[in-house]
Amino acid sequence: MCYDVVEQFRGRDFNMTICAFLGHDRIYDKDILSRLQQAVYTVVQKYKEITFAFCGRGEFYDWCYAAALDAKYHFPKKEIHISN
Repeated sequence: MCYDVVEQFRGRDFNMTICAFLGHDRIYDKDILSRLQQAVYTVVQKYKEITFAFCGRGEFYDWCYAAALDAKYHFPKKEIHISN
């Protein structure tokens, strides 16, 4: 199962969105890549600046990382940052 958490912080001088992925090391869902890409694209289309934060290792996080890189490629005018 895939969970995505999006938290938006608003302040006087900044507007930042952080997206973190929570999941298991192993992948059992056959459609996980398309679901991850859909979730990432939804976030990227909604916000101007996004940071994708990764705190885990394993197959699930590799797919999440790939989806974030794919979004960075397909949305060059967005400020997309990847942090691990």
